[in-house]
Amino acid sequence: MKIAKYLFFVTLIALTTLSCRETTVDPNVPFETAVHGYGELKAPTNFSLADATAPVNFKWRWISIDKANTVNKVEFVVYFDEPFKDKDGNPKTARHGGVAGVDYTKLLKVVSQPAANFAFTDFTVTQADIYNIYKSNTYDFGDGKGPVNIFSRNGRSEAKPFLAGDKFNIKWVLYTADGRKFDSWTTAICTDFVGANCNIAFTIK
Repeated sequence: MKIAKYLFFVTLIALTTLSCRETTVDPNVPFETAVHGYGELKAPTNFSLADATAPVNFKWRWISIDKANTVNKVEFVVYFDEPFKDKDGNPKTARHGGVAGVDYTKLLKVVSQPAANFAFTDFTVTQADIYNIYKSNTYDFGDGKGPVNIFSRNGRSEAKPFLAGDKFNIKWVLYTADGRKFDSWTTAICTDFVGANCNIAFTIK
């Protein structure tokens, strides 16, 4: 009997405390609308070792599913990954252009008036385009020579800047009419969401 009375009073105190507490958090906060993009490679889908002038083609569009946003500028950035072996013969990769999703300084193209929502636009990128972006880049390959120009090794040149195994990654940054900037998305959007991705990757063959 005493236990029952004790439990009754504990419950009563708990209910009284909860009823007196002010609720300041609105559980019905609306979700913020967003935009994303989708890119798709078209033939040819890789750079050519035999012909440095042959381009890579892709089509791209921005998407506002609820049509509540308008993208009024797009920046395309490109990363360049170079495989190499360190002084001990171990395979390494030199990421030229910063960390994906963080450093967006290597601008490939800026589109100030993109096509309408859901509408595709065709783009072309050449080896010369990427070479001109990276031609002054240096990197320390750990061979005791310190930072050197990345095109001064292994027979690279302006006429033939890229070699087998080089990889390229084009990403995009979206600006909307309401002043927002979109430069990263969740893994689900990038890999699992139909009609959406976050980059276009290709190599040289």
